[in-house]
Amino acid sequence: EIGMALALANEMKVNLLSPPWSKAIAEIETKSFPTPWSEELIRAEFQKAFSLILGVTYGEFLLGYSLNHLIADELHLLTFAVHPDYRNRGIGAVLLRELGDEALRRGGKSIYLEVRRGNFVAQRLYNSFGFSVIGHRARYYSDNGEDALVLRKTLAN
Repeated sequence: EIGMALALANEMKVNLLSPPWSKAIAEIETKSFPTPWSEELIRAEFQKAFSLILGVTYGEFLLGYSLNHLIADELHLLTFAVHPDYRNRGIGAVLLRELGDEALRRGGKSIYLEVRRGNFVAQRLYNSFGFSVIGHRARYYSDNGEDALVLRKTLAN
């Protein structure tokens, strides 16, 4: 376990992803969410000029990803997940840090996202990166009608 964690830390990379990663993203989506994005929807994101798709890779293996839209100076985090077998190893933190840096490089001033009211693990991660609750969306999630919290982080210049 410790050896694998050290290997991951030394060998994982954060990259802009390309369309061939669509299948791997869809697989993690399916393992992570009750209503996952389809591979077709993910593939379509790569065609949008305002999409920013980052992933943490270990060789040819995708450990985590973030699909985002950067419109004007606002980055909207649409979906974000780490492969279930590799959670709690800092991969989500690495991905969020790089996402903020990439948004800044591209002129972003803030990041917005929705998170399930009951997803305390994700909320802790986002809070640790300076996200604040700015609102909520009642019955936002179609699978169970759960509310979403709307979070924002202002990026430093």
